[in-house]
Parts: sequence; structure tokens; C-alpha cells
Amino acid sequence: MTMVDCIVTRNDVLSVVQLNNGMVTFSSWDCSAEHTGSDYLTAYMNAQTGFVQVPAMDDAAVEGLTMTSRVMHGKHAGVRTPGGAFVVYCSEEELVLTVAMARRAPEAQTLWRTLIQTAETSISAMDYPRLPWLAFRFEQATAPDSRLASALMAFNTKLAWLWIDYMYCIDRELI
Repeated sequence: MTMVDCIVTRNDVLSVVQLNNGMVTFSSWDCSAEHTGSDYLTAYMNAQTGFVQVPAMDDAAVEGLTMTSRVMHGKHAGVRTPGGAFVVYCSEEELVLTVAMARRAPEAQTLWRTLIQTAETSISAMDYPRLPWLAFRFEQATAPDSRLASALMAFNTKLAWLWIDYMYCIDRELI
């Protein structure tokens, strides 16, 4: 498989999985992400070294909500590039949400297995979806209020597309 075979682009469809209820939806590229998402991508990048404040999301209250992220690298066609990532959200008292996004199969398998095996709440385990994918796992028995849960899902869907697009630009430079 060449590096070109591994590239995920805006033309792909993102599988979005909510692990607590097993619901799978699909998301196409949202061009508004380019205009509204720079704060999202910056927060994600800053979160790779520790917890940072979650940027404002629509009307949802995110005060006291922090995030941290970790990247999973893999070698593809001899080049080491990110193939997946975790993002974890915490309130002042507890873990709220774990999110994983994947664009390459080797990292996707590891991310999915980790999401399933480390769950402390009830989840609907299934085979991991087709790439690229984004998975949400709310960490309490009950999800946060519906406005915050919806905002977190929208934020992460937009973040996943921004991340995929950013990784696509990096891949193109390496080919």
C-alpha cells in the first residue's frame, strides 16, 4: 500500500459512532469548519501537552470543561504520520467524554480496542466502522445535559474534519 492509498480527504464520509447507545450516523465535509474551526484545531493542538480550556461552542456552557489530546502515529509507506487521536474532556470533578478519531486502519484498530476495553459505563460494542471514523463515549451513566452533549458532538465532528483536512495537507507534502 502506498501513501496515496492511505489518504483520507474531504470527499470521504465520516462515520460518527455514539458508543453509549450504538447509534451510527455519517457526516460529510462541512465547509463552515474552515471558517469557524481555527479555535477548535488550536485547542486540540495545545491540548497535546496538557489540559486546556475547551473553546466556546455555540450556546452550550463549557465553563470549567477542559480537554487533553493524544496522537497515535504509524508508519505508512516509510513515513511516520498521525493515523488516529484521542481527546478526553473533564469537568472540575470528573471525566465527561472520551473521543477517538481515526483515519488509518492500524491506528483505528488500536483506538477502537482501547475505547471498548477501557469503558467504565455501559456501551454498545460493535466492530469498528469504516474509515474515517469518530467515536464518542460519555463517561457517566447519564450524558451531560442535552445542549452540552449536542454541542460536544458537533464540536468533535467539526474537529475531526479539521484534523482530517490538516493531516491531508501534511500527507500531500510527504508524497
